[in-house]
Amino acid sequence: LVTESDAIGSNDNDTTIPTSAAVKDYVDITVSKYALYELYAATQYNSTTIIPVTETANPNNISTVSNGVITLNAGTYSVIFTGQYAEDDNDPQDYFTVRYRVGNFNFAEKQINETGSSTDFIPFSSATVVHTDTTETVEIKVAETSATSMYSKYVKILITKLA
Repeated sequence: LVTESDAIGSNDNDTTIPTSAAVKDYVDITVSKYALYELYAATQYNSTTIIPVTETANPNNISTVSNGVITLNAGTYSVIFTGQYAEDDNDPQDYFTVRYRVGNFNFAEKQINETGSSTDFIPFSSATVVHTDTTETVEIKVAETSATSMYSKYVKILITKLA
């Protein structure tokens, strides 16, 4: 019989049976803890705002979201941002900037300007590792320069807890 204190990983044989506590401990240690936030539908923006992603998966409750701002609990995380964006009004002087943010830091940004049409989307993805001893926020901010409209679709933030 393999108990929780014995650890399943160090008992690789065909003669012992693990207890339920040993199985739960093994799964808690080896299974990835993740959260997925999305705004899948095509959405139009007419001013500077936070993209209002919502939680679609978070089985281990590693984070929370409010009005598109995700709060990570203490730990180390892989954060992957992705989305498609469009802007076209035949005026190159106005545009949007998509900013992938951790806390108050814009770690990746892309100007969205004259993509061809409001239905010609360009992809923008970036990834980072975040470590926090307390909590940290993650968000996608779109910033308008002059009066224009921007569109997004398939926006996702995938968070995996590493430690």
